[in-house]
Amino acid sequence: MLGTGTLNYNAIYNEASYSASGAGISGGYGGGNWNVGGGLPISQKGNSRSDNLSGVAQRTIIVRDG
Repeated sequence: MLGTGTLNYNAIYNEASYSASGAGISGGYGGGNWNVGGGLPISQKGNSRSDNLSGVAQRTIIVRDG
């Protein structure tokens, strides 16, 4: 049972943005030779959005005004 003077509920809006990048290089010596390698630069970005809905479970609710 829930007793209250007011009862409100709303949806909650969430939003997030992200951005990331990276690159790599490596090297080594073996067999009498120097070896150098690298990776291509990588970047990634995006957005995410969602709505969280709220609600009240089905039970006894008493709302009192005044």
